[in-house]
Amino acid sequence: MEWLAGWLKSVVAAMVLAGFLEMLLPNNELKGVTRMVMGLLIILVLAQPLLKVFHLPQELEMNLPELQTDSGPAGTSRIVSEGLNLRNQWLTQFGAGRREAYEARIGKLLKLVEGIQVERTRVVMEGGTVQSVGVTVRPRSGADWDRTRRAALTEEISDSIQLVCPVQKERIEVIWDE
Repeated sequence: MEWLAGWLKSVVAAMVLAGFLEMLLPNNELKGVTRMVMGLLIILVLAQPLLKVFHLPQELEMNLPELQTDSGPAGTSRIVSEGLNLRNQWLTQFGAGRREAYEARIGKLLKLVEGIQVERTRVVMEGGTVQSVGVTVRPRSGADWDRTRRAALTEEISDSIQLVCPVQKERIEVIWDE
């Protein structure tokens, strides 16, 4: 019976932790990933009785760095410094993946705009957010358009980019390559 009480406490603790983390996170792509990870954690906790019945290993191996209990300001500043370093590494990797995904989406979407050929897309990100988007395009089949037609296409391109990328219209640059 003690084991059952311990198991129920684990289930409740995992659910409380999941709810707490969900409330803390902003509404973005990270929230969905966190929900999935917390769901897997809850499933693992719920599956503990099955693991016990089938005599499967119940311990997870985690290669986490050993926690050192440094006291005082020097230890705290070292921990904060390492945390910020890990955060910056994560933001760099996460940002690069998102930047490439945005560039691919923009390229695919602009292929649907009639009469242009996309030469290059460039998304500039800082701190996990899109700062600016640059697109180099040219008329298909060597067509030469007047200013009015180019202005209309530039507007259509900017509107299309905003559909797939969270960026202000003023931060979208459309460059016409002759």
